[in-house]
Amino acid sequence: AIRLDITRLNHYFEEHGVTITFLPTQLAEQFMELENTSLRMLLVGGDKLKRAVKQPYTIVNNYGPTENTVVATSGVINPEEGSLSIGRAIANTRVYILGDGDQVQPEGIAGELCVAGRGLARGYLNREEETAKRFTADPFVPGERMYRTGDLVKWNAQCGIEYIGRIDQQVKVRGYRIELSEIEVRLARLADVHDAAVTAVEDKAGNTALCAYVAPQQDDIEALKAALKDTLPDYMVPAFWVEMDELPVTANGKIDKKALPAPDIEAGSAAYKAPETEMETLLSDIWQEVLGLDQIGVSDNFFTLGGDSIKGIQMASRLNQHGYKLEMKDLFQHPTIEELVSYVERTEGKQADQGPVEGEAELTPIQRWFFERNFTDKHHWNQSVMLHAKDGFDPDLVEKTLQALIEHHDALRMVYREEREGIIQTYLPVTECKASFDIVDLYGTDEDMLKSQIQRLADHLQGSLDLENGPLLKAEQYRTEQGDHLLIAVHHLVVDGVSWRILLEDFASGYKQAQQQNSIVLPQKTHSFKDWAEALNTFAQSEELKKQADYWAQADAEELRPLPKDHDPNKRLVKHTAAVKCELTEEETAQLLTDVHHPYGTEINDILLSALGLTIGEWTENGKVGINLEGHGREEI
Repeated sequence: AIRLDITRLNHYFEEHGVTITFLPTQLAEQFMELENTSLRMLLVGGDKLKRAVKQPYTIVNNYGPTENTVVATSGVINPEEGSLSIGRAIANTRVYILGDGDQVQPEGIAGELCVAGRGLARGYLNREEETAKRFTADPFVPGERMYRTGDLVKWNAQCGIEYIGRIDQQVKVRGYRIELSEIEVRLARLADVHDAAVTAVEDKAGNTALCAYVAPQQDDIEALKAALKDTLPDYMVPAFWVEMDELPVTANGKIDKKALPAPDIEAGSAAYKAPETEMETLLSDIWQEVLGLDQIGVSDNFFTLGGDSIKGIQMASRLNQHGYKLEMKDLFQHPTIEELVSYVERTEGKQADQGPVEGEAELTPIQRWFFERNFTDKHHWNQSVMLHAKDGFDPDLVEKTLQALIEHHDALRMVYREEREGIIQTYLPVTECKASFDIVDLYGTDEDMLKSQIQRLADHLQGSLDLENGPLLKAEQYRTEQGDHLLIAVHHLVVDGVSWRILLEDFASGYKQAQQQNSIVLPQKTHSFKDWAEALNTFAQSEELKKQADYWAQADAEELRPLPKDHDPNKRLVKHTAAVKCELTEEETAQLLTDVHHPYGTEINDILLSALGLTIGEWTENGKVGINLEGHGREEI
């Protein structure tokens, strides 16, 4: 009669001199809040222990399914250490933490807890299929069996096994795989929260969302959300909240999730938080442009919406056009508009010179690398795009727009002259630069021949760039019955993937202005390539960078086996290489761009690099591979 009344139970223990007791987890968590003078040992078990309070008595956490005679692991816990582990295997019991293919998981990596030993049951009576599924052969002790618990745990060498939750209680929200119990633990540790439960529900749009149940009633749910954000990523903060005087429990004292009331989806579905201030509105508008979305709220995560570092640069570039500056590290650390606004700075007084850049510019390290390689056809090292317009391009407007690009983007006027002291990088004066643009009429060309004809013309244009005299941007417009194809080729010395995005945006904007018979006005210039090269050279001599020297020297000294080859080539030329091409489905592409990298807190490049490393390692049976990577620069130096 008193077992669910913690106060009366405590009084009973003290009155009768009870020194050892075993309480279900939910009751034990409440019991530890009281002062007790009789106990010397409290044993806990039956559910995940979310919180514990330091007491004069010893607290022992136990774990074990009925299929293994109730207890399989046990351990003394210290609430002040923070980790509430389930200890280690008891005598005559073996436990394994296994991943795919029954591989033992290393420390810190989650896997299924499997139990074996003398305490194991024979199986389920009259349930042969379920018995065969759960009671399987022990892969480490021939002739014996083990029980697959369905519980997710990980090994910590210091404190033992850490229980995470049921594998079947994992849910996927916004592309992230989430353990509901992890959120429950964080909630239970907050002040004023005595009990907490988290479930997955369907929001108004039909997407999976999280709902938190807390007891007792709370004065400020927003404060709870803010406290959770201090320890959990935003995608793990529940969207719906239900306050209750107490949470329903089963006869064993566990929270009865089936008895929890459904949340008010209509009332809680206002996930979209509209921008209110002028800066929030500006950021929201820029994010919508860069990410190609119709509506972005101030609580939406830039990277969850499909953003990456390059889109971040585009976003910062647009912000700069409005007279504001944002560092990329702030975007990564504060990826929502409401968090980011306080890190946006005005750039008055810091604006780059808007006049034409002239004179010599230092070569950057990657440019020096290029010339040191002494490639056979240095001039033919280009990047290009082919634009198509079904209704055709107006050649006069194309030429006018290209001229505006060359005058505005100073690096497009670079030339490279070989002199006694080495390669000299120089800006040609604006007056000496005229857009190199030709029109080729291919009307009437046989459709089967059209592709090869354009390919031949494009190859000729690509090979005609002149590093010494310029220009390093050339364009050709191929007019056909199916519309016009506009090829723009630029030498890689003065353009890369990021600057192409800016160039193409400026081309589209300039062409549209010219169509409307307006003067072409492009966004304000940021710092020039010349300034960047100088800043990079200064940074290369800085104490900050010198601190990294030992690390890179150690990496460079690594002994790496060459990749296996059928034969050693005498020459290594681009024409001898081949490409293998494959395509992802639309669904796979969406997953790659917006889902797969989030659980690891990485970028897409990190995922692709990991896949490459694993593949080469598997192929070569070598765990150490050297891979040269190129970045897109633009570091905050």
